[in-house]
This record gives sequence, structure tokens and C-alpha cells, in this order.
Amino acid sequence: AWIGSGQHRRVDICQSMMPVFVYRASFLVFVAHRAIQFAATLVSFIFSRVIHKLHAIIPFIVPMNVKAIKAVKAKKSLASQNPTSPKVFVPDPDPSKLVWSDEFDVDGLPDPTLWSYDIGGNGWGNNELQYYTDRSENAYISSGVLNIRAVRENYQGKEYTSARLVTRNTGDWTYGRVLVRARLLHCTGLGTWPAIWMLPTDWVYGGWPKSGEIDIMEHVGYDTGKVHGTVHTEAFNHGIGTQVGSSIFTNVEDWHVYEVIWSPNAI
Repeated sequence: AWIGSGQHRRVDICQSMMPVFVYRASFLVFVAHRAIQFAATLVSFIFSRVIHKLHAIIPFIVPMNVKAIKAVKAKKSLASQNPTSPKVFVPDPDPSKLVWSDEFDVDGLPDPTLWSYDIGGNGWGNNELQYYTDRSENAYISSGVLNIRAVRENYQGKEYTSARLVTRNTGDWTYGRVLVRARLLHCTGLGTWPAIWMLPTDWVYGGWPKSGEIDIMEHVGYDTGKVHGTVHTEAFNHGIGTQVGSSIFTNVEDWHVYEVIWSPNAI
């Protein structure tokens, strides 16, 4: 008798009995299976609606804490690594090759010799609802931590504000190793999208995605704990569904080091 749905599973029922009994037994089990499937789907739908309503009333104030950011020169040996290998042991960075860092050891606004801001509320190509500012309400350093904070407020025609800090023209590299220690403790609200990512300073191959994008870490609020690392190019990008990347699950309550190693032959 064939019982189940989707991938049918062969189950032998009472082979010594009459075929009509086998058929009826198969039918009853099939009906029961369908009933269980329907009940599970209904419960899942009701639960998702309840969670959506709960998220809708939670205040939209989401800090992202960044403990330290460092960049080091790429080692020549990285170019010879097999990019298809699922796991590659990577030694700790050589401190003598450090070319840029920020330990956020001075309270107040981020260091203007290292950081600048993208400002505005034009959607930024993603239909983003916030207005990016350079205010201390949205980005500030306290006790050795850079806090990036999204706030629900009316500002410049938008209902939310946040900050988008960049190292454009103060920290620009072709190839290297970038490490960022960060925590996503409060980045779990529906609609939030904290990210640590890289765009070109000089768009020599044309506008996005022709000149590339390297996403070191992205975390989408509705999928708590799942972080993504992705590369976008003209041939491989989410606009045409060919982006290249991977994701892992992590504890957003803890500090983690997110890292990208970029050599001439591999990321």
C-alpha cells in the first residue's frame, strides 16, 4: 500500500489479508495524515499572525554595538588557498601587518578622521524607511563600544532614524583581512537590518552591482540569529537571484568577530 503525501513512502499493511482491506487501511491512514497536516498548518498560521502583532507594538529602538574594527594586509598565502574548500584553518592576524583600527576608546561621536556618514532618506536602493543622520542620538561611543541606534521618530519626512557610518577615503583597501567585533543584542525587531559591509570607493566598473559589494555580516530582524555573508557582482547579485554567499546561526546576545579575507583569487 502507498501511504503519505509528497514523497510517497512504501508501507506494507496486512499483506495476508484481502486487497480491499489494504486499500481501506491505506485510505484511512492517508486521510488521517492529511488532517494532521491541515491542523499543523492552521496552528502555524495563527502563531505567525500573533507574533506579527506582537512585533508591531514593540518600540522600534535598535542599537547595534561594535566593539572594534581592524583591517590587516592580506598574506600572499591566501591567494593559493582553495576557494572551494569548505573549511580552511586561518591563523590569527599578524599584528605587524595592521594598517587601520578603531577601538572606540574615546566616548562621544565617532572619530571624524576615521569615519564619515551617509546622510538622507532616499531608500538607498532597498526601500529603506529610515533617515540616516550624523546625530549622537543614532551613533555614539560609550565605554569602548560604538552604538548604532535606530529610533522610531518623525524626522525629515520619515518615521525612523538611524546611522550609516563609512570609512570612504579614510580607510580604503583592495585585498586584505577585515575583522569586526560586534553584538546584535537588540537587532531583532521586525524590519530591522543591521549590516557590516563593503562598497567601492571608486566605481570603476560602473554602478551597482558592476563594481561589486562584499557583505561581511547581515542580520534580518524577522529571522533572529541567522547571519549572512554575501558577495554581489554584475553576474552574481540578488537582483537576478544569483548572489553567492552563505549563512550561519549565532547567539545575538553574545559578542562575535565577523571577518572577511579578500585575496586576488578568492573571498
